[in-house]
Formats: sequence, C-alpha cells, structure tokens
Amino acid sequence: LLARVATDPTGGQVAVRDGRVSVPRLVRAAAGGAAASGAGDGTVLVTGGTGALGALVAEHLVTGHGVRSLVLVSRQGPAAPGAAALTERLTGLGASVSVVAADVTDREQVFRLVAGVPGRLVGVVHTAGVLDDGVVSALSPERLANVLAPKVTAGWWLHEATRDLDLDLFVLFSSLAGVLGSPGQAAYAAGNAFLDALATARRQDGLPAVSLAWGMWDTAGMAASLPEEERQRSARAGLPPMGTDVGLELFDAALAEGRPVLVPAVVDVPALRAALDGGPVPTVLRALTG
Repeated sequence: LLARVATDPTGGQVAVRDGRVSVPRLVRAAAGGAAASGAGDGTVLVTGGTGALGALVAEHLVTGHGVRSLVLVSRQGPAAPGAAALTERLTGLGASVSVVAADVTDREQVFRLVAGVPGRLVGVVHTAGVLDDGVVSALSPERLANVLAPKVTAGWWLHEATRDLDLDLFVLFSSLAGVLGSPGQAAYAAGNAFLDALATARRQDGLPAVSLAWGMWDTAGMAASLPEEERQRSARAGLPPMGTDVGLELFDAALAEGRPVLVPAVVDVPALRAALDGGPVPTVLRALTG
C-alpha cells in the first residue's frame, strides 16, 4: 500500500486553518509506474548510508536509477561494519563510492560534507535515525534529544545546506509512528512528524522533497532490534513487516507519485478490522477499512 494523507471535515483530532476544519485521513495513493529519479547524472548523498536501509537504497539507486556516484555517510564511515563489502559491491555494479565519517547533526560538518561532494550533488536520501523506546514519563531531555537529533537537527541542516542547489531529489525516511503514533515511541514519532512537515514546507517553497513514513521493514536495522512479540503485535494489528522487494517497489512508486508526504506500508485490512473487534475505527484509518 502506498497511502497519502488527505483531510476530511469530520471526526477525530482536528486542525483549524483559515476557518477550515480538517482531520488527517489515510487514503490510497494513485501511484503510477516507476519514476526516473533524474539522479543518474550526478552524485547522491545517502545519510545512514552504511546502515541496513541506507545500503539497500544505495544499491537500488545504482541498479534501478542509474546512479553512478554515491557518497555514503555515517558516524563511523569506512570503519562501520560491512562498509568495505558494501563499497566493493557497489563498485562492482559500476558506481563510484565514497564512504565518509561525519556527524550529520553538526551544522559545520553537514555544510562541509555537501561542499565536498565530487561533481554535482543531485540528490539527498536521509535514512539516518535512532530509536530509544520508552513511555512518555520516562523520557528525559537527554533521551529526547538523542532521538530528535538525527531526524530534526540533521534534516534541517541538510535542507539548509542544499536549498540553493539544483537537486533532483530530496528524500526523507520518516515513519508510520509519526502518522499513527506508536506505543513507547513518542520521541521517535515527534522526530518523524518533523520530517513530514519539512518535506511539505520545501515543496511549498518550490524545492524537491518527499518524506516517506515507512511501515516496518522485515530486514536488519532498527526494526530488527524490536522483540519478536512486538513484531507479532504489529502484524496482529494489521501492520506486518514488509519485505525488501516490496519496500523498494514502494520507494520507486513514491518518487513517481509526486506528493510531499506518503506512507509506504503493508496493511493487512482483515487483520486491522479484526484488531478493532467491532469498535470504532480511528478516523485516520476509516478510508482504508471502510
């Protein structure tokens, strides 16, 4: 499922803007075919580039979008586990790859990173993120800052460092947690909601941007740290993890769809209805379960 956020004038939480009352509601996006990202003629910068999703997307940019120059950024850079093998694999596919150690929550490092990109920077894919789950009452300022920094701070510096460049794509990896909420992930939900808002603001300013509020991936990475009972709970609630092939297909569909915020996720509608057990359907889900 590729969904977009629409508005409806009745029920649930509301926003009042210029006298208009709206609520969020997920509706199916009318995705077309795969998009040509336009990023093949320059360099794409991928944050979290040595992580599980960053590496998957980097390889997909090469094999599916014709990208031939990549800068993969992470805190450990070339010392990150698997970085050497990833570089070898991407190089074997015909790409020129630089793996760089940098803290993308630091403004000076981000601006220096962007200025040092080889050739013309044509795209940014921001996959970096940190989880620190816990109930709201257990969130300390330090824990909150740790989760928000790679989302809010890094996302903003990447925006500022590239806003005057002629980019073809600016992709932010957000989370369904920011759209639906997620037990124990208040900080993570807030950080991802910021990315959704940033993509919307960039589009309003005529800049390229799409924030992808991903459902859970069935792959290594942050989701792999979740206990099995949490993964099963999510599946029973109608949100099972998605496989790599499905995730990358949704990535392409999202680039083709042309909206600033999309929700690429697998939704098991019968399981979702069963989880509600005849109770009221949350407003945001009514269009999907009706």
